[in-house]
Amino acid sequence: MKVLCLGGGPAGLYFAISMKLRDAGHQVTVLERNRANDTFGWGVVLSDDALGRMQKNDAKSTEAIRDAFAYWDDIAVVHKGARIRSPIQETWIQEGKDWWYAAKD
Repeated sequence: MKVLCLGGGPAGLYFAISMKLRDAGHQVTVLERNRANDTFGWGVVLSDDALGRMQKNDAKSTEAIRDAFAYWDDIAVVHKGARIRSPIQETWIQEGKDWWYAAKD
């Protein structure tokens, strides 16, 4: 099978690797518009479930990804001393919907 993957970002590269793992006979080409050593930084958040699925799919790549991870226990946007919620959180709270936090500030 011939596969042309448009874009060498995280999803494109992982897809290309996965296709070759499924069948080494696949002819997989990644077409990226930038040069090989151009870097832009990737802000990818992966849940434990996603990592578990990735581990089953491709243990080698998953371990490389885990080794390069930066981990945060809590991520919050604070502006002028106030913790900012997303607009969807605000809408939910303003409408009086139930809101539960697994962790307390």
